[in-house]
Amino acid sequence: MLAEPHNHGFGRANLLGAQAARGEYLALLNSDTEVAADWLLPLLRSLQNDSQIAAACSLLRLMDRPMLLNARGGGMSRLGYGYDIDFGLPYVERADAQDVTEVDVLFPSGAAMLMRRSEFLELGGFDPAYFMYHEDVDLGWRLWLLGRRVVLCPRSVVLHAFGGTTGAEMAAGWRDVMGNRHHLRTLWKHYEFRHAVGATLRLLRDWMRGGHFLFAARVLWWNLLQITDTWRQRRLIQNTRSLTDAELIARGLISLCVPAAPDLSVVDPLPPGVTLANNPWLWPGRSSAIGRLGPGWYLPEDVQGTLVRGAADGAIARLDVTPNSSGTLRIRLRRPNLACGGRLQVVCNEVLHDCLLLAGTDWQELCLQVTADQLGSLNITLLRAEPEVAAPRWDWDLRHVLCEVSEISFQSSDTPTYVAPRSVTVLITTFNRQDILGHTLDALSRQTCREFDVVVVNDGSTDDTWELLQSWKADRFASLRLTILTQPNTGQGLARNHGLAHAHGDLVLFIGDDTIPEPDFIEQHLRCHADAGMPCAVVGYTDWDRSAMHVTPFLAYVNEGGHQFGYRYMKDGSDVPYTCCYTSNLSVPRAVLGEEPFDPSFRTYGWEDIELGYRLSRRGLRLIYHRAARVHHRHPMSLRDFYARQIKVGAAIGSIYALHPQLEHDPLMPPQHRPRWWRGFLALCIPPLLPFLDLLDRLSLPMPERVYRIVLSAGFWAGRDRATSAGSGA
Repeated sequence: MLAEPHNHGFGRANLLGAQAARGEYLALLNSDTEVAADWLLPLLRSLQNDSQIAAACSLLRLMDRPMLLNARGGGMSRLGYGYDIDFGLPYVERADAQDVTEVDVLFPSGAAMLMRRSEFLELGGFDPAYFMYHEDVDLGWRLWLLGRRVVLCPRSVVLHAFGGTTGAEMAAGWRDVMGNRHHLRTLWKHYEFRHAVGATLRLLRDWMRGGHFLFAARVLWWNLLQITDTWRQRRLIQNTRSLTDAELIARGLISLCVPAAPDLSVVDPLPPGVTLANNPWLWPGRSSAIGRLGPGWYLPEDVQGTLVRGAADGAIARLDVTPNSSGTLRIRLRRPNLACGGRLQVVCNEVLHDCLLLAGTDWQELCLQVTADQLGSLNITLLRAEPEVAAPRWDWDLRHVLCEVSEISFQSSDTPTYVAPRSVTVLITTFNRQDILGHTLDALSRQTCREFDVVVVNDGSTDDTWELLQSWKADRFASLRLTILTQPNTGQGLARNHGLAHAHGDLVLFIGDDTIPEPDFIEQHLRCHADAGMPCAVVGYTDWDRSAMHVTPFLAYVNEGGHQFGYRYMKDGSDVPYTCCYTSNLSVPRAVLGEEPFDPSFRTYGWEDIELGYRLSRRGLRLIYHRAARVHHRHPMSLRDFYARQIKVGAAIGSIYALHPQLEHDPLMPPQHRPRWWRGFLALCIPPLLPFLDLLDRLSLPMPERVYRIVLSAGFWAGRDRATSAGSGA
């Protein structure tokens, strides 16, 4: 045990330990790892059996999710970014030869590795200038240039709390700067000169384009301070190198890019004794699949007009069907970029089915006879039946795609027959909108469909809304079945929960108190549900009420471009993600919603409907966009008004992250990290410009959409910063 008075960093601390060690071999093990009983033996055998092997490393699994891989050794892109090979892919234990034999990797993960002590000391260990990060990349690259080998030993398995030590102690910004400054030094030590120059210029271009000026300055300044030592080490390495950059690339040790990471979603767990709702359809590329896909799936992509997900070896999915039912499991898939056929294993509820994949890249359908368990689950795993042939990849797609899957379904005589909704309850919550609420009710009274009633919840209005509702009901009781409720002001979420207790239609149709529906509005919603042939939610089109208000260029943009609605990105008749769950025009089956679907933690404007959409998507409910179901939004707003709205949106987003922390990394949600200088710049410059920009918009002078996005981003981040400051102050 060595007791040092100072924190020397990972590299120098390991060197001090190696100098004090007395053994022939040096095993490096992070403090946040947990080893198997025999983890060291495969590493030791590799070094003893082959003198050319200088370093051997363990296969790492994530400690908190051991079904996922942390790393099968380390690789590097041509820009010098080191990465953990196969990070996030399922861990599949095999007994075939491929999982016994060592695999060449560019560098050994410093979390669990073995070297000969004499060679480690002769090399000088890890670069002592690296306080933390990239030291293992540097070491492995040096070994290969000396003509030695670095290997992964798949039979040596270690659990690793990935980021456990530094993640608890250091901020993300510190880790990024630390890693990139060492990254740049490593490039200049090991690359041939022209490749070092080219990679550096591309890195600088990327940093500048991303607006990371302060970050780039910190990285470059540290490297300028180290330039003499970097150049000295470069001369030593280049004078003794035995492999060219081209040879390292040809061996697949340096790849074209960093491989795309798989989606790290996990199938939602089932509470004990819970029986699932029947949902025998799963489209992996659609949002309705997110709660029933486990590890092993890459992000959705469009293939020949079909949304699919690539499945890696060990990909997991689940269907929810009638308990103990037997029937046919159908999987529509194809094997990408392969002219020959192959074999695929499908495990469903622990029963293995060996399947033949046809030659070519056309879609095919696998039909398997399966039986659900007592809870109604069909637990499906896709497995590689043949050893994967390791070969360098010369394209940008470095994923390990076993097959691409577009659809998984189950057919059985026990599957309930779908009955489309026939009756509707229109639910409106209102607060101080007496000037427009009457027009909304008038439009509902003129609907072509008559199988509906209306529930209005007066959410603590302080104007004459209550009197208006009573008067309207008394004068026109024959034209509309209207239920009026009142309560103290709690916000839209709790008000809607209150109204749902009085909703008796098969379908609940949410609209705003300032949205005026077209005559066939309800009819269109019912038609879309009937055409779907399965339970779903339907979101219609909400336009501005152009006959009663001035629609400026800015208002036209926010309605289509994603800050209020995102209709330009939505395809009519197609599934849309949960972020399009707009309760200004949304219908959902009453049975799906339950008693209190809106979370009570939402008390201010925004996110309560998106949060509901997320939970419904995780339960497998489709959200379909039906443009013909139209309402007109009569809510005059200026650019300055919308800026103030964005402040509320930014402040309220913390509520949804508190409920679902995983959404902070969801690409569908607003970005969660912006440079502090950029946020400060927006806060300083945008508010004084608002009157001028607002005037231009009122005069119907269009501005570039980039200007609108910057203004709205400034409001959002002002709200985020205020909420963060208030939270830290509390």
